[in-house]
Amino acid sequence: MVTTFDQNVLHEVDSIFERADLQGRTVLFEFEVYDILNRVGIQTPEYLFLAGPDGATEESLSKFGKDLVVKIVSPQIVHKEKVDGVKIIKNWDLTGLKDALKDMEREVLSHFPQDERPAIQGFLLVEYIPYIPSLGNETMIGCREDSEFGPVVLISKGGSDAEFFAKYYDPANIHLPPLNREASLDFVSKLNVANKFRKMGKEADLDRMADALTRVSHLAYFYSSISPQKPRYNVQTLDINPLVITGDGRFIAIDGFCAFSAADQKSERRPQGNPEHLEMFFRPRSVSVIGVSADLSKPNMAREIAILLHKMGHRDLYLVNPRGGTMAIEGAEYPLFKNFQDIPKVIDLVVYVAPIASTAQFVKDLGGRAKAVIVISGLPANLKYSDFVAQMDEVKPKELRLIGPNCMGVFLAPGEDNTGVNTLFIEEEKLGLKYSEHSNTALLTQSGALALTSIDAMQNSKVFKAIVSFGNQYDVKITDLMAFFANDPSIELISLY
Repeated sequence: MVTTFDQNVLHEVDSIFERADLQGRTVLFEFEVYDILNRVGIQTPEYLFLAGPDGATEESLSKFGKDLVVKIVSPQIVHKEKVDGVKIIKNWDLTGLKDALKDMEREVLSHFPQDERPAIQGFLLVEYIPYIPSLGNETMIGCREDSEFGPVVLISKGGSDAEFFAKYYDPANIHLPPLNREASLDFVSKLNVANKFRKMGKEADLDRMADALTRVSHLAYFYSSISPQKPRYNVQTLDINPLVITGDGRFIAIDGFCAFSAADQKSERRPQGNPEHLEMFFRPRSVSVIGVSADLSKPNMAREIAILLHKMGHRDLYLVNPRGGTMAIEGAEYPLFKNFQDIPKVIDLVVYVAPIASTAQFVKDLGGRAKAVIVISGLPANLKYSDFVAQMDEVKPKELRLIGPNCMGVFLAPGEDNTGVNTLFIEEEKLGLKYSEHSNTALLTQSGALALTSIDAMQNSKVFKAIVSFGNQYDVKITDLMAFFANDPSIELISLY
């Protein structure tokens, strides 16, 4: 069972990253990926890196069979096949192989203008592995460093059509590392393709997949931003595609890609979820909606939100429109304040549906008179998100929490201790949000469209106690929301998108 790697193995892997780092690279050459995989116990083909054709000798090539795969090696070439940088050479001899390497270099360089030609570092010679590329015989295993969750490992159908298959037929299966051997076997045994292996009496192939997944998961975890060992390097992306099952029963990594970063380039470790001051988004005692129009002849998102809040039982509504006036909702008349500063009290929750360009000034003028803000508005084409962030960083107080921009906001079903809240601006006649005392699920999604689709699909089940469409996550992150709802006794399931 793989639980940790030997210190000598980790030292050797560190050396591979260090060598690439010293050369100014953040992507490993494929033979370096092979080096790492072999060290952590994942089988690869026989391989040999040559700096040039003259490095090939009868002795150095003696470990290969009669057929070889030759690949160009260059830090500037990612898709080698597109520039004739991959060839299968059958029944090779030394002289013919050297000529083939020289021809490959000329062909590859011919794809580029003279002043944009990539630097050719050499050639990778790889044992040719015959296999049948049928469903189940090709697997992709990899890992990613996610900006919110840290390392994640994935497994899916491999091969040249892996991306197409994952998009249209069967998405990649994702798990958080590290996985022990039992967890990996349980994971792969639930894949759709596992049924094929069981039907053919090839359960041993599932064992091989589980073993490789376990090893990749521990590699991903050790070289991650959340690793307790604080490694010198972080693996950003690792793709092993495909791992193939050969006729003689081997499970071999044919191709590999790895991007990494130096850990000391990151000034901070991954922050933990920060649930402080989020209560006001879900249990506010007073709510202000900015941008409400009383002109019923024109559609107005802020007005729809005000109506939803009123229908949920909020009478602590403070509506803002620069023209002033009043607005009636179901017989109740609300004054329209010309300025937020005219409201005679501190507001728990502000829902901002005014032009996004004015957001920073609005937040600056709050002066401690609001505890939480939802910015519904999206960014126009002429405002870069980086500029929005810079503006907000100058004016937002640390204690003020903000969801958005570019979001639908929040929903919390009412309960014994709260009125509930709803800013999702969904017309109830078209798509009512149904709930009951048994609702126990929180849906956290960046996509408002996903929220609408989920509400539509799950109407009869009434599962949603809370929904948060958090948009661009300027301040409140998905991890903050997870930490908040993890401590809410009414929430038994947190669903993420």
